[in-house]
Amino acid sequence: MILFVFEGNRREKEIFLTMEYLFFPGIKDRIIHSYGGNIYDLYCRMTDGGASEDPLYNVGLMSILKESGNPELADVKESDISETYLFFDYDLQHRSKREELTADDLHRRLEAMLEFFDNETENGKLYINYPCVEAIRYTQALPDPSYHTYRFPISQLTSFKKQSSIFSPYKTLDFITFRYNRSFIPKNTEAGKTLQGNWNHLITQNLEKASFICTEAKTFPRAKKDVVQPRIFCKQVSDFYPEGYSIILSAFPLFLFDYFPIAKWRDGIDCQHDS
Repeated sequence: MILFVFEGNRREKEIFLTMEYLFFPGIKDRIIHSYGGNIYDLYCRMTDGGASEDPLYNVGLMSILKESGNPELADVKESDISETYLFFDYDLQHRSKREELTADDLHRRLEAMLEFFDNETENGKLYINYPCVEAIRYTQALPDPSYHTYRFPISQLTSFKKQSSIFSPYKTLDFITFRYNRSFIPKNTEAGKTLQGNWNHLITQNLEKASFICTEAKTFPRAKKDVVQPRIFCKQVSDFYPEGYSIILSAFPLFLFDYFPIAKWRDGIDCQHDS
């Protein structure tokens, strides 16, 4: 059984269900869970309110998720889960009522979570949206040759959702998602082909940008190790944050790149999972 954990509910779920339909419709036994809090909140709960810095942590992920009352998790044991994927936002504007947290504090906590959630078949694998899930539509008409240059001021992160709507010609996520029954968008129709094409552009743009960030080469990554999550985070902290900016980068294309064998990407971007 595969567990997908998302920070939010509506937007992340729409995006994931569309990805599932387009790229791995044969997936079986999966659970979608909306956490309802940010990555720093999850860190706090996994370390007894932040009191413990032990990398093994004090509280298991599954026990925390079950507290939400999700009926799909009620009878699930940790041993039932073969893979876990988590999707959260950079969210540097996070504030805690319990303690004063600096940007350095938040960076240390996010780094610890990326180190802990580094393997989908063990603790789980964490993917970060920079600065948040709305990054997926911060693009001009597709394809966008300037995408690798886009960044956003840290001081204005609370307005990113609004600014992404202003910046993008796509005023909703309808250009990459469907909101109703997926059978309404058969893949062989014009609408289905447009949806697939938009995703192909977004995947290429985000992967080329991740490669540019990590290796300074604006090309499709040659290897998965070139664009791993800790490496992207390190570049955010060392290169972008000191200048007062956040990377604009969507986690979902990076997940797709990791999820499929790299040979399939060499054969073409319109790949589907074998399972």
